[in-house]
Amino acid sequence: MMMDSKFLNYMLGDKVCRRWNGEEVDWEDNYPYVYIRDAWEKVGVKASMSDHMDVPNTYSIDGRQVTRREAFLHAQKVLNKFVTDSDWM
Repeated sequence: MMMDSKFLNYMLGDKVCRRWNGEEVDWEDNYPYVYIRDAWEKVGVKASMSDHMDVPNTYSIDGRQVTRREAFLHAQKVLNKFVTDSDWM
């Protein structure tokens, strides 16, 4: 989840996920998953975020399940902003 938020903040602008170390999140009302899910929707990816380390997040584009890597590549195409992992990690 943290990597998704770092990537999306880099691609969409700082703090779009409003989440770094829980400092900007009201944990009771606005769990960080909501911000990450909404950020993915901005690039046409439906994401379901897992709160368990052993359960992966799921991603889909136009109703078709895709890998996390495919979701990252799709976001880059939508935004016409192509990056390497070292740019945003």
